[in-house]
Formats: sequence, C-alpha cells, structure tokens
Amino acid sequence: MSDEPKSYALVEQAERFIGQKQYREAFQCAQEAIKTCDHNPNAYFAFGVTLLHLGYLRESIVAFKSTLEIEPLNSNAHNNIGTAHRRLGLLIEAGHHYRQAILIKPHHAGARVNLAGVLCDLKQYTEAAEQCRIAINIDAALPEAHHVLAEALRGLGRMDAAIAQYRKTLELAPGLEVTQQRLADLVAAKR
Repeated sequence: MSDEPKSYALVEQAERFIGQKQYREAFQCAQEAIKTCDHNPNAYFAFGVTLLHLGYLRESIVAFKSTLEIEPLNSNAHNNIGTAHRRLGLLIEAGHHYRQAILIKPHHAGARVNLAGVLCDLKQYTEAAEQCRIAINIDAALPEAHHVLAEALRGLGRMDAAIAQYRKTLELAPGLEVTQQRLADLVAAKR
C-alpha cells in the first residue's frame, strides 16, 4: 500500500529532526516514510543522511543508491555517497561520485570542495586547487572552499598563498579550529 502524501510529510518531519540533530527520531521518520511509499526518493535520501550522521556509512550508501534508482540525476545523493566512501577511506570511489555530482550539477560547489579534499588526500594538489577556485567562483562565502584551497596551495609549496587562504577562511568562519591550527603552524614554520 502506498500513501505518497503521508510519506512526504514524514520526510519533512525527518528533515526537521536532521536540522535539529535528532538523528534517532529522523531515522524513525525516514524509515516509516519508506515503508509508507517505497518509491519516494526523498525518503531514501533522508534515510541516507540520517545513517551518514549516525556513522552507518555502508548502510547510508545503500540508501543513497536507492535514491539514485528512483532519481538518477540526484547530485546530492552522489555527493553523499562520495562522503561516505571518503570516510571509509575509499578515495577513488569517493572521487568518482563527487565527479558524478559535478557532471549532473556543474555549479555544485560542495561537491567540488569535497572532490578537492579527496584530490589533496591523493596529493593531486594542482587539480584540487582548480576545483576550489571553481567552487569559490560559485560561492565565494564558502569557508570550506578557501580552507581546502589553502591545503592545496600548501601541498604545492606556495606557503604565502596558503597563509592568505587560511586567513580568508577565518574571516568567513572565525571558529574553525583546524584552520586556526594550520595557520599557526605555517606562520611558525616561516619564522
């Protein structure tokens, strides 16, 4: 039996719980949304997001793939599969899904930043920097783009440029401790 309106209402409730970081409650709503209407891509997506937040990485991948079976051009599902793969240490797979998200939605700044992070992990700093520059052109106020660009520039040995990007990151998001530490380390190393 399929009750599509009820399923979408449950997804909205799950999204509210996700926004409030009440993941157990979101899990229950998303699971019930799937049971209520098994062809609702948003239900699988909300379920995947919840599982990702709860640390059930492989299970979240299954949920996001279910989203893609119903809605193949969902760039956010690919982006989140990439995130789960990266957390599992599967960098090539993560990069593939971030690239899929970008192919579907070229202005997906978050997917570009995530791809750049993987590229830094793989020491492919030139392409990482390029992806960050594109992301910054899409959304100049995205602190993660500036931070990952700083990481790429540091990897390329361009320390002054990296320092400038770390500072830009902190202008946008003053409380990012990892950026504060990287900046302090780089400034101290220059002395």
